[in-house]
Amino acid sequence: MIRGQGSKVSRRQIFAFSFVGTVTFLVIGLHGDLTKGWPGRYSKEYQRIFAAARDKDPRQRECLFVRPNPQSCLYGDQATAPTIALWGDSHAAVYADLLGRMAQQSGRSVSVHTFPSCPPTRKWALQSQSWRDGCLEFQATTFRELLESKTIRKVVIAAAFAGYPFETAETGFASSLESTIAALSKAGKSVSLVYPVPTFSKDVPSELARLAEQGRVQEALSISRRTFDASTVRVFAYLDGLARNHNLRKIQPHQSLCSATECYFFRNGTVYYSDTDHLSLAGANQLRTVFQPLFE
Repeated sequence: MIRGQGSKVSRRQIFAFSFVGTVTFLVIGLHGDLTKGWPGRYSKEYQRIFAAARDKDPRQRECLFVRPNPQSCLYGDQATAPTIALWGDSHAAVYADLLGRMAQQSGRSVSVHTFPSCPPTRKWALQSQSWRDGCLEFQATTFRELLESKTIRKVVIAAAFAGYPFETAETGFASSLESTIAALSKAGKSVSLVYPVPTFSKDVPSELARLAEQGRVQEALSISRRTFDASTVRVFAYLDGLARNHNLRKIQPHQSLCSATECYFFRNGTVYYSDTDHLSLAGANQLRTVFQPLFE
């Protein structure tokens, strides 16, 4: 007898379940065979490509908040109070795992404060955002926690800055970010600013899978360094001004993701992105060198 929630299941039901399960398995198997969709048909290199979309921080659901008043997430040595804080949107969240592992190596911890499409500012959020009120409340909570912390000495600010109206004074974004940074600095916090990463025109794992189907995957998937430099010249100039005016440490991921001529999204069997513009865990792991000064 099969038990389920205290009731008996008849033989007819058992047969029905088995029949449906068998048919489903055969249909899926046939579809996989006809479309050549089974990852097992490909080399380990291609299987890594297929898995890249899931190569994300395992704590993302827990620590990329969508509620306004969470407890901050602690990465690294769980027995020590945090000395570094990471604050920003989903583009900041991709660095949490790496910073946690780097902190763990030196017996330290990192406090992580991330919220989707919610910049590390005070009293400024996108007008069209359905969770705008939650973002504003989250910002206030995070700012207060960072100011009141007696152990956090360094604050890492990261976001998709190009996606916010930094050039339009009327929106108030630029003044809000600057006043936030100024207040943190005045409170004795050393603030670091993480610059944008290269972005691709398509979902990187999907594009690589498409190329794999056609047998066209090369050693690397990239855009020219000239294209990246041209697309970021204005936001870089804005961030350079902030860094200069407030004596901020500049953290520039493109220094590790780009060569003098190319910016890479896939290289030597490693997929750097989980979509068009969010780094995968493997991609973030390429940035140890640019983040290392935080731990010195």
